[in-house]
Amino acid sequence: MAYRWYVLLVLTLVQLCHSMDRSIVSLVLQPIGREFRLSDSQLGLLAGLAYGGAFACAVIPMGLAVDRWQRRKLLATAVGLWSALTALCGLALSFPMLLASRAGVGVVESAATPNSMSLLSDYFPPSQRTTAVGVWYMGGGLGTMAALLGGGYFAQHFGWRAGFLAAGLPGLALAILVWTSVVEPVRGGIDVKPALAAAGSLWARIRLIASQPGLLHCMAAIVLVATTVSGLTAWLVTFLMRAHGLSIGHSGMIVAFSVGLLSALGSSISSILIDRLRPRGGRFSPSVSACAAAVACVLTVLLAACAVLVESTAACVAFLLATGLFLAAYNGPANGLFVTLAPVAVRGLSVSILQFWCNLVGMGVGPLIVGRISDGFAPGTGLRWGLLVILIFNLWGAGLFLVLAGRMRWTGSLPLRNSVAR
Repeated sequence: MAYRWYVLLVLTLVQLCHSMDRSIVSLVLQPIGREFRLSDSQLGLLAGLAYGGAFACAVIPMGLAVDRWQRRKLLATAVGLWSALTALCGLALSFPMLLASRAGVGVVESAATPNSMSLLSDYFPPSQRTTAVGVWYMGGGLGTMAALLGGGYFAQHFGWRAGFLAAGLPGLALAILVWTSVVEPVRGGIDVKPALAAAGSLWARIRLIASQPGLLHCMAAIVLVATTVSGLTAWLVTFLMRAHGLSIGHSGMIVAFSVGLLSALGSSISSILIDRLRPRGGRFSPSVSACAAAVACVLTVLLAACAVLVESTAACVAFLLATGLFLAAYNGPANGLFVTLAPVAVRGLSVSILQFWCNLVGMGVGPLIVGRISDGFAPGTGLRWGLLVILIFNLWGAGLFLVLAGRMRWTGSLPLRNSVAR
């Protein structure tokens, strides 16, 4: 029905807001570092672990809440709170205050993905979920683009604090839209084998998740790729400013089109292709999804390495734009596979556990690794080495996706285990 596509649009806007408020810090690392006299390791902490660690600590309780509470109200409240906290970052008077504000954003934004993916899974059947998740993830790329373009304009003309204010305030209106226009769907109502209400202890639910064939393997691959994506995107603006002498506005515009617009297009196109390539009435194929994710990861590494290594600014920009097309192309196939494998009774918790590791290891450690490596080399060369090293995690993730594709054997409907041990 048409309403499900409206809900997808609203949730995509939520993802856009989520990504915009998360990404704005990567644009202003250089001026923040100058004002507070910070090393690259400290900037990596701000861009990564301050947010990702706080996110990871909160996401499991958020996942439990998603499986028990009304998701519409929980999501709307979260959107309003993280938007206000993002604006508060622009008022920070010290580095510790900025770290605390970023941590607050991470805590509240942990509600975004479990809520959204749980809602989407109850609005779209398995045959359309890859498309729905891919379109929803397109909001992440568009949010990054909005942060880097809009935030870049405000940061260049009014200072880095104005960038945080511009990113945070629009979410307050979006919170009202979610609260008033999104209807809570029936949990598991469109799945072939809808689950009973979740019951049992937290450990019983975790055992149910761990027993699902292929789910943990898929989770590990996604986390590894998230480490590369987070480390790369957090430092690209700073890399262009240092290695090629570009202004914050020009650097932000280039990364906005690459990591923002083109990655959003790549995510949606790859997801739609996966669903369209399936024969009419054909079963969901996890092997095809896993292979598609692996190909996207390998192409990302090759193109990003060229962008980092070339000396010509024009060539660097060209390779970065090409990288953007494949950077997020794994999202729809990989995450569509994940939510389909996850048992309905604990789908919110499953996504929360995935988000825990993506943010603790990916968002938390990825930018920090790049910063630490950068500090260990001579100025002007260290950041280049850090970006090259972080690409290794993408190759590792691609390998796991290929192993997963080879191990999955599907002869009928999805072999979900939906009940929680009592």
